[in-house]
Amino acid sequence: MVTSASPLIQPTKSRVVGKDLRALLGVEKVLDDVPALTAYAVDASIYRVPPQAVVLVESEDDITATVGYAVSRGIPLTPRAAGTNLTGSAIGSGIILDVSRMNRILEVNQEERWARVQPGIVLAELNKQLSSCGLLFGPDPSSGDMCKLGGMIANNSSGPHTLRYGSVKDNVQGLRLCLASSSWMEARSYALNDPTLERLLTSVPALRDVLVLTQAHAELIAAKQPTVSKNSCGYNLFGIADGLMRGAFDVPKLFVGSEGTLGIVSEATLMLMEKPAATLTALIHFRSLEEVGEAVPQLLTLQPSALEVMDANTLNLIGRGQHGIPADAAATLLVELDADSLDVDLHEKADAMRDICRRYKLASELTVAFDATQREQLWKARKALYPTLYRFDSRKKPINFVDDVVVPAERISELIRYLEEFFGGQEVPVAIFGHIGNGNAHIVPLLDVNDSGDFQKMVQAYQEIHATVLNRFGGSICGEHGDGRVRAEFVKTMFGEELYDLFVQVKHAFDPGHILNPGIKLSETPFTDHIDYTRLSKSCATCAKCNSVCPVYDVFQSEDMSARGWFEIVTAKDYSYLNSKRVVESCLNCKSCRTICPAGVDVSDLILKKRAEHPNRLAGWIFRSQARGATFGSCVRFLGRTQQIWDRPFVRKVIEWITAPLMKALAPTARFPHDLSLPKLAQQHLRERYAHLIP
Repeated sequence: MVTSASPLIQPTKSRVVGKDLRALLGVEKVLDDVPALTAYAVDASIYRVPPQAVVLVESEDDITATVGYAVSRGIPLTPRAAGTNLTGSAIGSGIILDVSRMNRILEVNQEERWARVQPGIVLAELNKQLSSCGLLFGPDPSSGDMCKLGGMIANNSSGPHTLRYGSVKDNVQGLRLCLASSSWMEARSYALNDPTLERLLTSVPALRDVLVLTQAHAELIAAKQPTVSKNSCGYNLFGIADGLMRGAFDVPKLFVGSEGTLGIVSEATLMLMEKPAATLTALIHFRSLEEVGEAVPQLLTLQPSALEVMDANTLNLIGRGQHGIPADAAATLLVELDADSLDVDLHEKADAMRDICRRYKLASELTVAFDATQREQLWKARKALYPTLYRFDSRKKPINFVDDVVVPAERISELIRYLEEFFGGQEVPVAIFGHIGNGNAHIVPLLDVNDSGDFQKMVQAYQEIHATVLNRFGGSICGEHGDGRVRAEFVKTMFGEELYDLFVQVKHAFDPGHILNPGIKLSETPFTDHIDYTRLSKSCATCAKCNSVCPVYDVFQSEDMSARGWFEIVTAKDYSYLNSKRVVESCLNCKSCRTICPAGVDVSDLILKKRAEHPNRLAGWIFRSQARGATFGSCVRFLGRTQQIWDRPFVRKVIEWITAPLMKALAPTARFPHDLSLPKLAQQHLRERYAHLIP
């Protein structure tokens, strides 16, 4: 029954795109209904951009057909994996190409330590499979339990253990890509005198253009290369130039970190590492930021695999008392050291760390843990950060817009001091944390962007902090999260007009029609365009942690069949039960989303309330009948006694035909098939059969 509160949303012109794609790929691989477009309009960023259609690709043929169609029609094409990025690069106004169903591990070479995988494989699942071989893929972003390899390649992700493993660009041997021309390319590192390279340059003219361009502007590229240890801003011509100096054309370096703007990845060959034989974790509370700055270079001599920092503001936000953090701690360091073999004595390194720490007046004794459970306990405060930020204030939310700056590691305490003073002047709560060993700081202010004052503070902070990172610290505006929509307008400022023009030429060479993820990486559009002000006032952070435990998403691998997608669908201002019934009725109400959600959102409860507004009458009748024990028991006994009559092929076909409308009312796909093998129904209730046992 249609109520006035549930308007039927009419199809839009996007149906034309969906119709064309269904003809190309099949009905099951294309989505263009309102709920699906609503779910795919967001990722983990602050933006919302509704697409025209979504393609759930399952093969390279699907990718080829989709790319060819998008280019021929001039429709923007945005590749998407888990949608966990913070910059808005997984959403777009045209066609979303979701690679989640391409999620297989194709090959593992244990001896040579490499694996060939598809882009839809989840990092945690990949490492779970590799664990049995004693191997792992090193880069470990904090979203590792839900992020997928395609997105990691797009962003050049890294994580806490970058000191040991490097970023994705350091761990990719080869890529297989579909270009805007719909042709396919094998990208790997080629010796400049390799005949295979010449054939590749002939078949892919854009690649020759990049080679010539890089050689011709080698001095400019070298002069503009960031001197910090991490950078994902702009196209990585620096990696190409470094390779040429060694006599190699390292093609994957160009595509890793390009955010889907140059080609679509269908396979990646990854370099693997042996799992550490042993690990220690240490927690150090410093009384001053200056001492942190002095201690970091000394701690780096111990070759830590991870070196993380949380500043005083962050410690206040997560609750010092709750996590046993001293009141006078100005910053906390987490240090992790690995042993490649059991011959390495980590206790000696722990003693060396204690010697370093004795030079400072710590806020408390150094804590060292070797046991896995104890080490996990030391990480507890760091991992509690995001949940606390999401629940800190009902109006002010953690906003990612200056979240990924990099400065020289020895100057990060100076950066933190500057940031604390800057946001203190703005009277804005802020969490400052990150990978201090690389000088990579994550800055997350809490703002109400629907408030004009807070909005202006955001714009001011965006300009001033990025400019300060470049001019005062000689750093980078982007270490591991990608440029996306949020930093694209600042890329020209970071590298200057000349190098930016080279980036534009690279983009044009591979994508002359600007179809592949336009507006991402290179753009002059203000970062405030497409901010989703309505969503930023809601409780959900769209981080997708819920998707990692959602059993329905695990089966369908589609955003409209996921906890995050359902939240977007049922809280949309134009929500309609009639349009959304297909997806709303799919939730199993398992509560896994509520358990894992950093913000404490219970998506299943929202779904149940929406269902309650439109109860299923047939289902209600069935459950009421069950509640009447005597009546229900009589019906079952009757069916049992007459089963020999009605459970025959011809009669079953008649029953299937008669019950079809009733079953459809129960659920769109429900039916009582005539060839379904049924158990023999009891002719007596257990109470009747064993009456003598009942007192």
